[in-house]
Amino acid sequence: MTDEQIVQFITHRAQISGQPLQLRNPRLVIYRNNSSILFLGVKFENYTDTFLVRFTNGTQRGVFKIKPQDPSFEPWRQQFCKEHGAVFNADYDLSKLPPCVKHYISFAIIEALKTNGMGFDLFSFSFKDDLDIIRPSESYEEATIETDLADFNFDFPLGLTELPTL
Repeated sequence: MTDEQIVQFITHRAQISGQPLQLRNPRLVIYRNNSSILFLGVKFENYTDTFLVRFTNGTQRGVFKIKPQDPSFEPWRQQFCKEHGAVFNADYDLSKLPPCVKHYISFAIIEALKTNGMGFDLFSFSFKDDLDIIRPSESYEEATIETDLADFNFDFPLGLTELPTL
């Protein structure tokens, strides 16, 4: 899956998980609270707080921290935080993110899909339900098939009322 497909996949899954709870129009964000740590999150249009992306493996849970081990990351992070402030939700804009961030996140999502028993969910301290994004039993192959099908363009005009004759 490409970086763009991964973003589409996560937001699509967030949309599906949020619908029964009346959560609408998710977008992937980089979230920062008063710490120096950046987190991967999802922001719904009609909910105040950010949902953090979280790894799940059995009873273990771990928040998705953005911290690639790349020398270009720290200078970028400092500038990014200076531009956005102490607490923010910045859109996860692939055109503006450095490769080390995009690839770090894509790699983590793909590795989770390839790891037996690993999944992702969304949680917010102020929301009673966690939202599944990737089920622990789900495979990389299943996710890529879904992503490929979601990319398929169904909008082309058919306009055929009967089969053409040859």
